Amino acid sequence: MDQANNDKVVYLKRVTLVVSGGSSRSEADISQMRKRISFIFGIGTDGLSPFEMELSGRAAGDVVYLDISGRNRREFFGHVLLWFMPEMEILESEVMKVLIERIEQPSQRDVVKELAEISEYSHGCSCC
Repeated sequence: MDQANNDKVVYLKRVTLVVSGGSSRSEADISQMRKRISFIFGIGTDGLSPFEMELSGRAAGDVVYLDISGRNRREFFGHVLLWFMPEMEILESEVMKVLIERIEQPSQRDVVKELAEISEYSHGCSCC
C-alpha cells in the first residue's frame, strides 16, 4: 500500500472519530454532547455515504465541520448511522464537529465482522 495513504482516511481503514454537535460551529466546539465512533471506511453496501465523502483523504488530527440541518440523516450517514446507536441525540444537531482521532489498519476478521453487522442493520425493516 502507498505509504502516503497509511495515515489518511481511505478504503478499508478503521477510522475513530470524536463527534460533537450544536446549533452552530462555536456551540459544537464547546458542546459536552460528544460521541466517539469507530468504523471501517468504505464498506457500506451502497458505496461511500455523503458523510464518508466529507472525511475521505483527511488525516488524523483533522477537524471537519458539517452543516447537517435539513439533511436526511439516514441518507447522509448511510451505514455509519449504525455506529451512532443507541444514543443518537447528537444527530439532532444542526452543526457537527468531527475530529479524526485515529486511523488504523483493521484485521481481516474485523472487516468481516463489521460487514456482518452492517448487513444485519440494513435488513430492510423499518425498525432502525
